[in-house]
Amino acid sequence: MKTKKSKRLTIMMKHRELVRQGSMDIAHVLLRLLRRGRVSLGYGDAEFAAECILERLGCVITYSRPHFVATAHDFGR
Repeated sequence: MKTKKSKRLTIMMKHRELVRQGSMDIAHVLLRLLRRGRVSLGYGDAEFAAECILERLGCVITYSRPHFVATAHDFGR
């Protein structure tokens, strides 16, 4: 299991890679996660792409039933 610092570093490296590729909308979602520690993901293409990336990086993603919103956390359980 990755530590919190190494997971944040991995997210930072992915953010940097996305900025260099020009995917600013996805990079902005990752930046919000790094700044706040969690981010709510909606129905947009950028949010879906960010959700897939964060799942691969090992972030915890929870789904809210009444509001149909996914929330990603940068820490493990």
